[in-house]
Parts: sequence; structure tokens; C-alpha cells
Amino acid sequence: QIFFSWTVIYVPLYMATEVGLSWASIGSILAFGLLAYVIVEYPAGILADKYVGEKEMMAVGFVILAVTSSWISFMAGATLTAWMMLMFINRVGASLVEVTTESYFFKHTKGNDANIISFFRLTRPLSMIVGALLGSVALLFLPFELIFVVLGIAILPGALFTSRLNDTK
Repeated sequence: QIFFSWTVIYVPLYMATEVGLSWASIGSILAFGLLAYVIVEYPAGILADKYVGEKEMMAVGFVILAVTSSWISFMAGATLTAWMMLMFINRVGASLVEVTTESYFFKHTKGNDANIISFFRLTRPLSMIVGALLGSVALLFLPFELIFVVLGIAILPGALFTSRLNDTK
């Protein structure tokens, strides 16, 4: 969830201040990237349920997220189309993680797990605070473009932790 706070805050600022893109271009890039949620989540959920399993798709999503998030650091001179493709692929990874996390979680909770479900729901707003703070701290020590490498490295353990989950397939 920290990925979402980091990208919502720092990616548009990076594109505007460091890369020099106009807000109209940034809007187009982000809108194209967000199409991945519309296109990917439903079919990914079906694939995870019937064929592949949440664990495997979640791990793939984390790897895609880690790699593409770190690539943001090296996109300064890229074309609008390249930015759109990177943001789309990045959001494909995010949508895989999001749909499989939700599916896996609710397959393993019961009606009497209200405390666990509440905690799961509270991690989202908490991650917004933690992500913003981590990004700010990273900016104190690193150039703006390198904080995305830090984000990619921070996401990568998600793929490793996924391997410890009980398989649903």
C-alpha cells in the first residue's frame, strides 16, 4: 500500500519539476496507466481463482511493480509514449497485487475475524502516512530521481514474502 501513496505524491511532482512535463501530459500519462486497473483486475481475478493461484500472481505483480517503479528513475528524457507504457505496465503490477491480495485475504478470513478485517482495512490509510514520510526522508538523502529506486527495492520483498503464503491452488 505504500506504493500507492508514494506514486500518488511523488511521481507527478517528479514529472513536473524534474522531467519538465506539462500537467496536461502528466494527466494523460496517469490516465493511460490507470486503464490497467480496468483492463487487468477482473481477468486476473478469474485466472488466479481458476488456474494460477493468488500466490503466484501476487509475486509476479510485486516483481513488475519493483522493476517498473525503479525504472521511473531513468525516464527523464523519455517520450510521452514511453511514459504511458511504463505507467501502464507499472499499474498492471499494482492491479495484480491488489486483486490477489484482496482475494487471498478474504479466502482466509471468516465472519468472526472482524478484528483482522478491521486491521487489514486500517493499513491503507496508515500506509499513506508512512509512504509520505518515507518518501520525504528519502528526499533528504537522495536526488529526487533515485527515490524511485528506493521504492523498487522496498517493494521487492513483497515477492519474497509471497512465497511464504499458503497456496490456494
